[in-house]
Amino acid sequence: MARFEFRLQVSLRLAEQALQNAQRNLAGELRRLQGCRQAWEAQAESLSVAQASQREAAQHQPENLGLCHRYALEQQKKLKQCEKDLRKQESVTEEARLKLLTAHREAE
Repeated sequence: MARFEFRLQVSLRLAEQALQNAQRNLAGELRRLQGCRQAWEAQAESLSVAQASQREAAQHQPENLGLCHRYALEQQKKLKQCEKDLRKQESVTEEARLKLLTAHREAE
């Protein structure tokens, strides 16, 4: 009987290590997700400033409108890329969350 318990303890230890690895992985993915959200928020603010600058140029400095318009388009493109990165990271984080749930079930 002692040999059987020993084998179960090894399995339990392996399952607990897998659980800890899954927890660390999820924590890292959550940090990356938070970084993506912050980057998106910063880029959204940059776009807002660029659009305000474009409106200002349209009213008071028409000669600068083309430059402001190009800058606003560039900021909009960067925002779309941030959104794409954010969505991708959300799916990666969800996968890590599911792996954690699976590891938790196996440890139990």
